Amino acid sequence: MSDKENTYHYLDYPYVSKSGYLTFGLCKYKFKRIYMEKNVVHAPKIAMEGTSLHALFFKLFDIIDYRVLIDMSYGSPKDCDAIANYFYSIMITEIPANFKNRKIFNNIKAFCYMESDHWCDLRQHYDSIDKIKYYFHPSLNDRETFFYVQDHLIFGSMDRIMYEKDITIICDFKTGNVPSKLFKPESYNGVYIRSSVISQLKSEEGNFYGMIYMICRLYHKFIKQPDGDYKCFDSHDKEVKKINLDYAFIYTNEIVNGKPAYMVARRHASVTTMCTILRKLDELRACKNYTREPNHYKCCPGEVPCPFLMTECREFYSDKFGTIFTPTIIRNPTNNQ
Repeated sequence: MSDKENTYHYLDYPYVSKSGYLTFGLCKYKFKRIYMEKNVVHAPKIAMEGTSLHALFFKLFDIIDYRVLIDMSYGSPKDCDAIANYFYSIMITEIPANFKNRKIFNNIKAFCYMESDHWCDLRQHYDSIDKIKYYFHPSLNDRETFFYVQDHLIFGSMDRIMYEKDITIICDFKTGNVPSKLFKPESYNGVYIRSSVISQLKSEEGNFYGMIYMICRLYHKFIKQPDGDYKCFDSHDKEVKKINLDYAFIYTNEIVNGKPAYMVARRHASVTTMCTILRKLDELRACKNYTREPNHYKCCPGEVPCPFLMTECREFYSDKFGTIFTPTIIRNPTNNQ
């Protein structure tokens, strides 16, 4: 089922989100403390900013004057830049004058470049303006859409559902830095690039949303078999092994050659991976031993350590990580103090 009353929703355990599912894979103890015992961990600042930024992104499509846009040239890089500048000029009118975080303007500019490229690509492939607007302009039901699945007790919000001629794309906007190993050099240009270097975690994240989409929008069913595995069936009870569905991670926080840039990692969704996720969800619900799992990557991903490492896990792992808890020491096991 889906819900459009409000943009963002949360369901308590036993419902599990993508974040809860991934947290269980990293640390069962952290999963229990946050999702089962509801020990609140405040969202990082970048996540809260991203929430507001997504709303601003979609505001673009409601304030575009399509009469102006349709009359603009679209055949050259300069034309695309002019369209991006038009998008940017109308988007910044939606930002309060006292807004202080100037870095967000780079995200907005990168988003404008992306949608400019998207528009120009559509103009070159289709003659019908109605068809171009259909592919370009997301409907209200295809942006920030919340879904939940009662049969499997899972839920999630999809930033944008996009359509191409023969395929649907589940888009997830990322306002943080691009993971250094996510992109190959040749993936720095183009529109909605397909990348083969998405990590396993990102693959599961994308397929988690893809599975929810297939159940809620396409009315597919994932049915558990006697051996514990899952199979997917369409609305006519025919087994589904492949699907014309992609997932894409869209990053708008990069600077390339001195100007804001967007980067997109995109791959085909995998029914096999979706069935694997459901098996892991069964393991999650059957789990009885929520042990701490010390690991330099798990306890201090990126620049911010796990909040429990600094509090209730601090004494428990003082011998493993040292008595001084900083991200640098946590990530460097040879530098314990």
